[in-house]
Amino acid sequence: MLEALSPEAQESLRRLARWTARFVDTNIIGPSARNEEWAVSAESVSILLDAGLIACRDPWSYLRDREVGEVIGDWTFGEAENPFRGSQILPPKDWPHS
Repeated sequence: MLEALSPEAQESLRRLARWTARFVDTNIIGPSARNEEWAVSAESVSILLDAGLIACRDPWSYLRDREVGEVIGDWTFGEAENPFRGSQILPPKDWPHS
C-alpha cells in the first residue's frame, strides 16, 4: 500500500516517521508535528489521512497508531533499524483520534 502512494505522499510520510523517531526514548505518546514541518504539500497530508496512515488535528499530525507506525517504520528505516518496534511512543490502536 505504501508504494502505491504518490511520491510526495511517500516523502511526507518518511519525513513524519523521521520526525517522530527522535522521541522514541521519551515519555511522550503520539507526538504531533506541525504539518509545515514534515509535509511536502497539503495534498500529501490529505492523502495520508484518507489512507488511514496518520491522524490529524489541523495543523498537527501524527502516525496513526502502533500497528500502522511499525509498518511505516519498517518501510522507512528497515526492519532491523525500526525504532518504533517495541516502543511505546506510538498510540495504541484504540487511541481516540478526535
